[in-house]
Amino acid sequence: SRPVLLSLEKDADLNAVLMAGSQAFSEALELQQKVQMSWQTNLQLILNDGQTTLVDDFAGLVKKTIDRDTTKDVLDSADPASTRTSLRPLSERIADARADNTQGILALDIPSRDLFRDFPRLCKQLTPFFYRELGLNFSMQNLQPVMLDDQQHGRETRLLKQLAEYTSSTFLPDVVWDTACAASIAKMSDEKKLAFIEAAIKQFRTSLPEFGETLNHYQNTRRKSVELISLNARLEQNYVDGDFVKQQTETLQKEQHKFQRYNDILGTYRRCSGLRISCAVLLLQDRKKKLRGLRLLGYLQTLHGIQKDLHAAYLVYELIRTLYGRILEHAEIELQKTLETQVRQLTDANRLIYATLVKLPGKLKGVDSLSSLLDEQLQDARGKSTDPTKQTLNVFATLAGLYRNLNQNISGQLASLAGESERQRNIQPVRLIPKDGHKNAA
Repeated sequence: SRPVLLSLEKDADLNAVLMAGSQAFSEALELQQKVQMSWQTNLQLILNDGQTTLVDDFAGLVKKTIDRDTTKDVLDSADPASTRTSLRPLSERIADARADNTQGILALDIPSRDLFRDFPRLCKQLTPFFYRELGLNFSMQNLQPVMLDDQQHGRETRLLKQLAEYTSSTFLPDVVWDTACAASIAKMSDEKKLAFIEAAIKQFRTSLPEFGETLNHYQNTRRKSVELISLNARLEQNYVDGDFVKQQTETLQKEQHKFQRYNDILGTYRRCSGLRISCAVLLLQDRKKKLRGLRLLGYLQTLHGIQKDLHAAYLVYELIRTLYGRILEHAEIELQKTLETQVRQLTDANRLIYATLVKLPGKLKGVDSLSSLLDEQLQDARGKSTDPTKQTLNVFATLAGLYRNLNQNISGQLASLAGESERQRNIQPVRLIPKDGHKNAA
């Protein structure tokens, strides 16, 4: 039944996410959808036109369709039911995978096509068998090569130029480190290949002390993490006053500013990954030259060490950022609850003052307008801001001011009344804020 199949499919996706990680699984789903749509589109064209448009590399034609700018937007946004291989929409499966935010257990550092000695040649050899299964009549001599249009050819030419004429800047352009560039790097001469990688290694080593300082800061924040966890527990379990929360929030904000270089760290990690892929591709493509192979292995080990350090920095940062978000959330909730409680207490206290004053003998100034004045000032305080916390703070400040003024006013007037008659001198003091929550009569 459909519910059973849905459950099985979700379990399969969950296991795949646990193994490959959320990001890799999501990217694989997106690529799978693009390949499937491109495959079906080109297959339909072949079936409609017969053998007149047959190419010698059907897989290459599918890739070309995916990469073309004219079709990329369509492929990115499409999720038609006709191309689904699952019961759930692609967008839902990707959203569930990303929600898990799992790092994964296994990671493949090179594209799977590089596991073959000559993947393009293999695709060309399999293409005729594919056509025969479709029942097409064709001649091997009539198969046409997959041609790139002018725009695509121009983009590849510019990319190769960037790769060959590398700069001495701190970091090369991001496009150079894209994993798709590995095949383009392989087209360079042997000298340019090694020179390219050696120059990149040198740039990474030059930048390591700078990033090492940031990394040391990340490692030192492990101690800070313990303090933050302790603060988090206090916020969850204990009553924390507003001043303490404000102080801790400011401290956390200062700590957060120290991680502004996170994007630089992550960018370096990505570029390092791209360079490792390039080294691995070169190593796989030519295993006979032992000297170059040993040098490439050395580069791979160096880059692996850099990646481990950067990944450790990334993990510590994620820990701090997660704790920071949780603590700010709890601090906001606790501050709001604390302020609301104190506002209620002050409101009750002020209204108790009014109820007590009207029972006192003699004439106290301002008693008749006290209730309306209180309501007006509270309404004004709420209107100063739309933010709930700021609104509560404004009300709190207004009530505190009213409370202080009333205390001073009442104390002075009571003293004056006490001097007028013996009966008034015998009046017991008024308790303005009851501890037991009951009204205290004069």
